Amino acid sequence: MIRNVLVACAVLSLCLSPTANAQTRTQQLADCLLQNASGEDEKLMKDLLIKALQDAPADDLQASAMALGFSIYNLGTSFCEMTPQEVSSGVFEQAAEIYGEALGEKIVTDAFSKIG
Repeated sequence: MIRNVLVACAVLSLCLSPTANAQTRTQQLADCLLQNASGEDEKLMKDLLIKALQDAPADDLQASAMALGFSIYNLGTSFCEMTPQEVSSGVFEQAAEIYGEALGEKIVTDAFSKIG
C-alpha cells in the first residue's frame, strides 16, 4: 500500500515538475538578478525609461534596451549560475521581465520618496 502511494507520488511529481521547476527557477533567477543589481544597472534602466518618456526615436530605445539586456544577461551568468538552456527556454526572458518590473518600481518609488 505505502509502496503504491510512493510510486503514485513519484509519477505525479514527474508530470508536474517541469512547469513548477521552471516557474521556481524563473523566480529564483529574478531574485538573484535583483540582489546583484548595481548602480550601473539602475542607470541603464533609468536611461531606457527616460528615452521612453521623451518619445525618443526607436533606434535610441532599441540601443538602450540592448544595453540593459546585456547587463541583465551578464548578471545572470556572473552571479546567478544562469545556463544557456535557460536563455533559450524562456526562463531568462521571464526572469528579466520580473527583474525589469521590480527595478522600474524601485526607481519610481525612490524618486517619489525624494519629493516627500
